[in-house]
Amino acid sequence: MAAGSTTFATNGGRLSLATGVAEHVSAVSAATSIFWVPYISGQIALYSGGAWAVITAAEKSIALSVTQSCTTVSGNTTLTVADSTVLFTGMKVSGSNIQALTTIASITDATHVVLSLSASGNGTNNATFKFPANSALDVFGYLSGSTLALSLTLRSALFTATTLTTQDGVPVKSGDTTKRHLGVVFTNATDGQADYGFTGQYRYSVWNKYNQLYRDGTQTYSSSGTWYKSICTKRLFIDVMAPGGGTYGLDASEIGSPGGTGGTTSFGSHASATGGGGSGSGGPGSNGTGSSGDTNITGGGFSGAAGDVSAANGCPGGRSVKSIIAGTLGSSETVTIGAAGVAGNTGGSITGFAAPCPGLIIARETVEI
Repeated sequence: MAAGSTTFATNGGRLSLATGVAEHVSAVSAATSIFWVPYISGQIALYSGGAWAVITAAEKSIALSVTQSCTTVSGNTTLTVADSTVLFTGMKVSGSNIQALTTIASITDATHVVLSLSASGNGTNNATFKFPANSALDVFGYLSGSTLALSLTLRSALFTATTLTTQDGVPVKSGDTTKRHLGVVFTNATDGQADYGFTGQYRYSVWNKYNQLYRDGTQTYSSSGTWYKSICTKRLFIDVMAPGGGTYGLDASEIGSPGGTGGTTSFGSHASATGGGGSGSGGPGSNGTGSSGDTNITGGGFSGAAGDVSAANGCPGGRSVKSIIAGTLGSSETVTIGAAGVAGNTGGSITGFAAPCPGLIIARETVEI
């Protein structure tokens, strides 16, 4: 095939965590394999080292967890395996005569790998190999004979990409141009597994380099926590709303104290908003304010007028709105939800009124899947 041919770009499939599913419309839990599934077509162009070939492929899969019969030699880091083509550097290794925290340090040949720690005994037993939890895997396709096969490379960190180069303009693995880059997959909190969700830490955990689709996802926070960036997040729009202050209704013949001030609500260092103050004796408390956002809004004050116990209100908090490109975000961001102000002490028979609203954060993201 001549250099510059547009067929180099051919890839009719997509990566997923479920057989027969080219586009996730339902959540997937505890998947143990990654799939390349025909989407536009079953055709894909692969480089053999001397020429490109466009082949038609059926669905292919590769496991995140593999068990094989292996032979250990006491004090030796070389492990004899049944098939190293489905094993990869960085996988955790467990089994008889395998020390705790052992990983695959390198692949020697089709039946031998090198372990990070020496074997503790001699024998032939089953060993289990798993990719570590909360890690990222770059996925590559290559020719095995005349068919499509998949290969995985463990990243050093979630958002530290495996080094790529190009072959005739097509992204391939640096040092092995026969491996065509197809996308990225995140594992979940369990070794050898991956989830695909639409909210939470493991949402949109598969990124496709080809046949990409764009979606909007929304998460809301009414309590403090952690926001995790997805490999698919491109842009994030956050709306940070601080809580209101507490209120009280005050009878003219009684003496009371203002309600408490609402706390600060924030999304990392990117946007924060201050809660409103408690309403005073017949007048509003201080207004809440926003900060750090593209748009910052001051919370309006409402009066808890003397004797007007039925309509007493606290001050709503400030508000901060910001749009963020994903590349400027950390892999996680701390979410802090400020507490609403407590009701004031009214004394006598008049009851204090609680804050009208709690803090809230709405995070809406655009994802490329």
